[in-house]
Amino acid sequence: MSKSQIKIETITTDEYKKSSHPQQIDYGFHPTIFGNCLIGVADNKICYLGFPKDKDIATREMQRHWPKSNLIEKAAPTLEILKKLFNNDTQGKFSLLLKGTPFQISVWQALLATAYGSTISYEAIARKTTSQKAVRAAASAVASNNISYLVPCHRVIKKSGEIHKFRWGTDIKRQMLEYESAKL
Repeated sequence: MSKSQIKIETITTDEYKKSSHPQQIDYGFHPTIFGNCLIGVADNKICYLGFPKDKDIATREMQRHWPKSNLIEKAAPTLEILKKLFNNDTQGKFSLLLKGTPFQISVWQALLATAYGSTISYEAIARKTTSQKAVRAAASAVASNNISYLVPCHRVIKKSGEIHKFRWGTDIKRQMLEYESAKL
C-alpha cells in the first residue's frame, strides 16, 4: 500500500495451538473495487482478508484457519476498515495478525517488503527467506496467505513476467496490479 502503514503481529501455528488468542473475530462481507470481500478482525487487527465468490465457503475457511475463535458477523465496523483501505485520500494505519509456520511468516514478511506497484518472482521471494532453493515452498506459503492485498501476494509473478495463479482468480490479481500501477 503506497500511503498506508502496516504493523504486524505474528503467531506461529504451534503458539496458537497452546493459546486462546484471538478469542473473537468480527467479520463482514462487503463489495469492494475488486469484488466481494470477506474481512476478519480480531482485537483491532485484520486476521483475514479475501475476495471469495461465496461468503459461506470463505467464512468456513476463516473458521478452519482460526478454529479456537468465535466468529461474529459485524458489518458496520468491518466496512469502516475497508473504506479506509480503499480510500486514496487517507493515510491508513492497519494492524495485521499473521498466523502460520515460521517459514510462512518469513515469506509474508518478504511480501510486505515488496514495493507498492512492483512485482517480484517466486525465486526472489525464496531468496529473501531462509532458503533460496525453496521456490516451491515459498510459492505454497504465498498461496496460503490469508490477508490478501495487505500482504501483497498479488505482486508475485513468474520469473518470465507472466501473471500466475491467484487464490481469488487471475482477473482479480490483474486488477490489483493495474490499480497499484495507476496510483504510482
